[in-house]
This record gives sequence, structure tokens and C-alpha cells, in this order.
Amino acid sequence: MSAATTGTALEQQIFYADNDSNIEQVVHRLCILLPRAILLAGFDENGKLLQATFNSYENSHPEWITDFFEHRFLTNPLLHGNKNDADIFIAASKYLLVPGTLYNNETAEKWLKKIEFIESGELISTYCLQEDNIYYMYAWPAEIKKLISKYFSRASALPLAACQFGKTNTTGHLLQCCIAGMQAYATLYSNDALQWHRVFNFNNIEDIAYTIKHLCRQLNITEDSLQIACTATGANEAAIINELAQYLPNIALKNKDANGGYTLPLLEQLYTCA
Repeated sequence: MSAATTGTALEQQIFYADNDSNIEQVVHRLCILLPRAILLAGFDENGKLLQATFNSYENSHPEWITDFFEHRFLTNPLLHGNKNDADIFIAASKYLLVPGTLYNNETAEKWLKKIEFIESGELISTYCLQEDNIYYMYAWPAEIKKLISKYFSRASALPLAACQFGKTNTTGHLLQCCIAGMQAYATLYSNDALQWHRVFNFNNIEDIAYTIKHLCRQLNITEDSLQIACTATGANEAAIINELAQYLPNIALKNKDANGGYTLPLLEQLYTCA
């Protein structure tokens, strides 16, 4: 570990799908890279979740300390064996959505750089939302890209938001919201048509509630008609969702997993997306 992470308080959570989970049966892996955190999951050949682990470090340190992520790649039992079959998701908060009919890679990059401050150590990638005919352009750390190439030679990284895109076969208004650290990834579909997407930082629960309520006012959506499905990357984020329900009663709290959290539903969603 680098000096930047030596002595910091690390948090670890381990989730088991059931008591018969056997890590030797893992054949498919998910790796979700977040600012200051990593979420890993292993599935069997039938797509059953066997185990998931979450590690993070303090918010007072830089978001992307490569030594922290590399240490997990080297030591986490879920990644032992053939690592090349892992599906990688990266939490990217700098993004731009462009309709397919208007998309030009060079022009889109210029627009993204006007909207967001893209640092010299960041690269820009593009993900195609085929069902919506939209391109999702996002920036993420180049050093993390190098690390992925080193340990997952055949893997490509997708944006974390990718799991929220695509047809849901849901009538009415459906808002998907993933709480990841102190960031929220929110996507609204109305009658299976993409209406709105946003990644935003928050300082408290009221910030999330305000953003969603303001969205309803902008689009003339009554709060009673808005379905809200939340997921979370860890236990702390699950507590945020539970408290958020006092402001947004339509949150589907029944989506809780066996541990009382919202991480397993997120992993299942990511597995389907991958």
C-alpha cells in the first residue's frame, strides 16, 4: 500500500447469498470500481451470486489511489484463478449523452470538455445505448485503465450507469437510483423511453430528495405516479435509502436483500447488463 493509504481506516463488508456458497464454484466475476472503494462479486455457472465483498477507505484521501485497487486485485480470493472473464464497471461522474443521429466522436469530446473539467490524467470513453440510440461519453482515470489492462487483459470497462439503461417493460414513470458513496446515479424512463439521467454528488439525504422532487416538477410528474427503485454499493448507502423513504414514500423498500441492504439487487442488475 502507498503512503497515502497507510494507516487509514479501511472498511470491509462480505455478503453471502446463502450458507452453501462455495468460492471454488465462481466462474463469473464482477468488479465495480468506485471513488475510494471497490465492490467485487462472484457468480456460479448458472448466474447465482455466491459471494460479494466491499472495501473502501476514508473520504479524506484521494478518490483513485491505484495501490488500493491493485492490492485488492492481488489478494481478494474472488479474483484468484482466471481473472480475464471479469466484467468491469467504473463509477464515472463526468459524462455527456448524445443522440445517435447527432453523434460525432470528435465534436462530442469537445462538448464534454466544455461542460466538465477533464484533467490531464483522465481519458474519455464512449458507451452506446443501443436500445435508446444514444451515446454515453464519460471520463475516468487513465491510471485505473492501465491497472485494468494489467490484471484483466481481455476485459473492457463499462460505466456504472450502464445497468440503468435499456427497456424495462414498465408503464408509467420509473426512476432508478443507485447510491454509491456520496454520489447518486439516477435515470428516469417514462413508458420505456429515456427521459432523464444525472450523476450528482450529495452532502445529505435532503439533497437527493430535493433533486428527485425538482425533477418531478420540471417534467410535471406527480410524486404518487413515480416508481422509484433504489440500489446501493454498501451498507452505509443502504441506510441512506431507508432514510430517504421518509421524503419519497414510493421507494420500493421491498427490494431489500437478505442482509437488509440493496447491494445484491445492484449486483444482479449489473450481471444482467454485463
